[in-house]
Amino acid sequence: MSRPTPEVDPKELDAYLATAPPNLREWADAQREQLALGPTLAELTEADALPDDETRPPIKAAASGIASGINKVLVALLAAAIVLLVQQWGRPTQQVAQSPHGDMNAMQQGMTQFAQLDNKRVEELKKQLEDEPNNVAALKELGKLYNDAGQWQESLDFQNKVLALTPDDYDALLASGVIHFNLGELAKAEESWLKATKSAPDKPEGHFNLGFIYLAKEPAEKEKARQSWENLIRIAPDSQLAETAKSHLEQLDKEQ
Repeated sequence: MSRPTPEVDPKELDAYLATAPPNLREWADAQREQLALGPTLAELTEADALPDDETRPPIKAAASGIASGINKVLVALLAAAIVLLVQQWGRPTQQVAQSPHGDMNAMQQGMTQFAQLDNKRVEELKKQLEDEPNNVAALKELGKLYNDAGQWQESLDFQNKVLALTPDDYDALLASGVIHFNLGELAKAEESWLKATKSAPDKPEGHFNLGFIYLAKEPAEKEKARQSWENLIRIAPDSQLAETAKSHLEQLDKEQ
C-alpha cells in the first residue's frame, strides 16, 4: 500500500539536481526541466517510483540529509545513480539521458530499467568456472552481467565469491556495497565501503559512497558524511568526484 511522501520544495530539489557530476549533467538537467512541467513532487508516492515489472528489485528509497525537505524517493534514486556511475555500472541509458517526454512517473520508471541478461555469455562463463572455479575475471564478469540486468542478489553472490578469493579486491568491495545500498542494507554497504577505503586508501570512490550511507541513516550522520567527502577532496582534489563532493558539502553548510 502506497504512502504519501513528505511535502517538498521544488527549488531545493532543483538545486540538488544541479550538483550532479558532469557525466550525469544532461540527465539531471532533463529532470530539472520536467520538474517545472510535471505534477508537484508531493503528489508522488513510493509506488510511483517503482518499475512496472515487480520481478525487478526496486532501488530502495533511503533518506538523504541533503536538503531535508526533498522527496526521499527522488534523492535516493539520484544518489544510487551517482554511486553506480562511480563504477561504470548502471549508467543512464541514452534514451533516459535524452530527456524522455511524459510525466514524472514515467521518468522514475526509466531510471530503473535494466539491460536484458546475456544468457549465452552467462552459460559460457559458468562452463568456464566448472574447469576454473577460482577464475576471478569470470566471476567478476558474471557479477556485472547480473548487475546490469537488475538481478542484484545473483550479482552479489558472484561478488562474494570474488571476495572469498581476494578479500581486498577494491572493485568487488565497491560493487558489493552498491548492491547492498540498493537493497536497503545500509550496514552491509557501509562495511563494504569501509573495507574498500582500507584496501585502497588513495582511491576516492569509497569515501564518496560512504557520504551517501551516512546521510541515508535515520537520523542522518552529517558530520561523518562531511568527513568522508573531505577525505575524498584531500585524496583526489582535481577529480570530478571532488567537485561533486564540494557541492554536497555546500548543501550541508546551508542546513546549519
